Amino acid sequence: MTDETKKNCMQLLSHLEGVSGVACSMLDAVEMRLYGNTEFCMQCRYAGCDHCNTAHYGCSESFRWGGRYIYYCTAGLVFTASPLLGENGVSEGGLIAGPMILGEEEDTLSALDAPYRSLAASLPVLSTVRVRDLSEILAVMTAYVNGAPHLPGIQMKTVPAHFTDRGKFSDYEDARYFLDGERQLRAFVAANERAKAQALLNDLLGHIYFSSGFDLSTIKARVMELIVILSRAVIEAGAEMSEILLYNAEYFNNIEHFTDLEETSVWLSGVMHRFINYTFDFRRVKHADVVHKIMEYIRGNYHRKITLEDIAGQVYLSRSYISSLFKEETGCSLTGYINHVRIEQSKRLLADNKIALVDIAGLCGFEDQSYFTKVFKKETGMPPNRYRALHAGSVQYFEES
Repeated sequence: MTDETKKNCMQLLSHLEGVSGVACSMLDAVEMRLYGNTEFCMQCRYAGCDHCNTAHYGCSESFRWGGRYIYYCTAGLVFTASPLLGENGVSEGGLIAGPMILGEEEDTLSALDAPYRSLAASLPVLSTVRVRDLSEILAVMTAYVNGAPHLPGIQMKTVPAHFTDRGKFSDYEDARYFLDGERQLRAFVAANERAKAQALLNDLLGHIYFSSGFDLSTIKARVMELIVILSRAVIEAGAEMSEILLYNAEYFNNIEHFTDLEETSVWLSGVMHRFINYTFDFRRVKHADVVHKIMEYIRGNYHRKITLEDIAGQVYLSRSYISSLFKEETGCSLTGYINHVRIEQSKRLLADNKIALVDIAGLCGFEDQSYFTKVFKKETGMPPNRYRALHAGSVQYFEES
């Protein structure tokens, strides 16, 4: 990233920060360094969060999702990012706005550990609409800096020169090269050798293009093989199998629709970078991002029926995976968290004696009053009418059947 680019970005970010009141910064992914207003993140240090790595995750996801991405850090605070591209089209970082609090300030602050609560209380509170507007403005800014109205995608690197000197591979040599490459790739991923894994992937991609004679249909078939190889490597290194398989289903569907070599090259290089980033950098922050998005969705929809399909559609993951991930990260089941949110909301309504219990049950998403009473008693140790009486300071107590 050139000094001129950095200067232009910082000028734009200063204007955006002045208008929005949200801290803005720029990530140089080559140096892995943040520039700009990072004061909050430097003070936070929440749960060992690496703020550069979190920013890198946001910028990488913004490339994947068309130039903009709203995400949560491990503390549950909101950021939005948009990618910056180098001269060869490779992502070199991005622009970031945040942290900020999305929606109800009380919900976000109550979820933080005590040492961070007072620190986060000074952050700007934005509605969902305003966060999306901010995200769109940031995307326009990076498009201007990138010199393109739309994100072009990561460009395929030049085929390594040593392939052009080898001559035609026999079928045996071709198969042997891939078998050897797969073993090496697994070893590099297991040993956390990121640079070696990336270099080997570049070689394998070059091999595919050269040995296929740049025939698109052949390349597409071989690309599927490479994705399977890489999938096995990252799963063995600890990636969640169901998540990787879900990505692969999407990738294979995309491959079928490509009609030219350039389009395939741009997409494929992006996929390879995503696998590498997932394996070496982003697993922890991605899990935190997913969990916080699930929590936000539940808090915004507790009053209606919530299904696993609804939640899965919000975070683009399978139902079984989000259930296990949420339990692993929070220690609470999805059903348990949904009921907890509903009971907390019902406590507020119980303060108003004019609202009947049956109405409170419906307003909080419970199918009937008896189930509401059962869950409330399990959560609080008392039925809702006793909670209401105690809250109102009444000595009367009527046990519910």
